[in-house]
Amino acid sequence: MTLKKIKEGHWYETKAGIGKVERVGGCFPVSCRINIVGPYPRGICNVVPRDFIREIDAPEGYEET
Repeated sequence: MTLKKIKEGHWYETKAGIGKVERVGGCFPVSCRINIVGPYPRGICNVVPRDFIREIDAPEGYEET
């Protein structure tokens, strides 16, 4: 995905897992901070935009805010 399509507060499927984006941006290298909750909880990780697969709805048990 491109950086412009990734939005804070939305849920995404990445190569690292499923999570909610906490922060987007940076200079070089560009990265996104995402809180990975599934399939194995990893916490907050830095993920590059090319590792994002698609946007998804919030998983069950996680409220959309």
